[in-house]
Amino acid sequence: MIILADSFAFVEAASCPGLFCPTIAQDGVLTRIRTPGGRVLLLQLETLAHIATQIGCPEVLITNRANLQLRSVAKVDAIGLQLLQRVGLAASPEVDHLRNVMASPLAGCDSDAIANVLPVVMALDAYIAQALYLEPLSAKFSIGIDGGESVSVRDRLNDIWLVAESADTFRLYLNGEVMTEVVTRDCVRLVDAIARVYLAQIDRVSAVGRFRRSGRARLRDVVREMGIDRFLEEVVGDFGVMAESLANRANAIIPNGRLPQRPYGGNLVYTEIMFPIGYVQLSQMRSLTQILSQFNLSEIRLTPWQTIIIPNVMESSLLTLENALILGGLDPSKAHPARGIVACSGRSGCKSAATHAKEHALELIQRFTDIKRSFPSIHISGCEKRCAQPKDGDITLIGVEIEGRDYYEYHSRDRPEIPILMTQDAIEAIYDQVTTQVLTSVPSSVV
Repeated sequence: MIILADSFAFVEAASCPGLFCPTIAQDGVLTRIRTPGGRVLLLQLETLAHIATQIGCPEVLITNRANLQLRSVAKVDAIGLQLLQRVGLAASPEVDHLRNVMASPLAGCDSDAIANVLPVVMALDAYIAQALYLEPLSAKFSIGIDGGESVSVRDRLNDIWLVAESADTFRLYLNGEVMTEVVTRDCVRLVDAIARVYLAQIDRVSAVGRFRRSGRARLRDVVREMGIDRFLEEVVGDFGVMAESLANRANAIIPNGRLPQRPYGGNLVYTEIMFPIGYVQLSQMRSLTQILSQFNLSEIRLTPWQTIIIPNVMESSLLTLENALILGGLDPSKAHPARGIVACSGRSGCKSAATHAKEHALELIQRFTDIKRSFPSIHISGCEKRCAQPKDGDITLIGVEIEGRDYYEYHSRDRPEIPILMTQDAIEAIYDQVTTQVLTSVPSSVV
């Protein structure tokens, strides 16, 4: 569906910014582009580079939900929005903010997976794009699809999880509980049934609850208020709910920033490109499009740990491809400190932040550049929202302001106490702790 230019209307900034509801941030206009499954085609990447140039956006951020975020001097105009719609990077303004579908970056590529979930991801995206009646849902409404790939994103929070148990059978998780088995052709219908019950209850639940900022109840709030049995009865009847925690499911989870390099799909392999805290420079984006075209590669996959995977690479051409990436200013290094260090935009881009988290992360990456060893995961957030990553790393800094001065809470898996340190003291403490651990450890080729 293509929206005519004169029908575009930017709405008031939301807690989850999108193409049609950009937010004015500290350092410019903040716009988010949803990429279901983290999949971006070559034509889409070329279009994105063109749009970024037009709006004065020197870099694009890969978010921790495998979406793209732009910080620019101007909004994307109506012509640009139409162009993004034509190539599939945007839907109608009513529902574009709901295209929150997560999947493994190897969905549809991993020959060892239980199921190929890429068609399900695409079907759900098409459903959301057409179901304009979903507009009242919370912008945080999200769906996860897991096909049992070797690289999993099951550690990410989603309102709905559909987890493959066979090639055509999925297990539904809602609020962390196993509910039913659903065959692949029914996944969209089930999600629609859940969404319709959510829609029918959202105004009532929102009116009796306290919902910060957006004022809209989340799906979990509706389920909690109704009770899970009643909610399921209204969706598709009695599922015979089994209390089984998502966290207890036996499925390998690749920790943040640790992606193995291994063959898959016969003679096809993938390679991963590192970007310091997820920021892709416009020049790098242009280089990447040229290299993909040169090697007849049609897509990339964004990861929640803020890197890019290039799938479907002929094993025989992998070394040549990686050399071309290096020459193009792109880093496929397997031992790079940027693998384990993530941060939010910090004070320079967010008024809620107490510290310059982005700058502190970049400082650490620069200081660790010459250390080619396995790194612990380091998460730096400018405030208690923990926007760097939803879960703690091996070391986690949380920005706080005390009497007008900037500090970090220093969380470490190796230390039971949580000291509060001045920002620069916290950075030095990380450097000391990491160098002590890394330099006394056995070298590793996997970060």
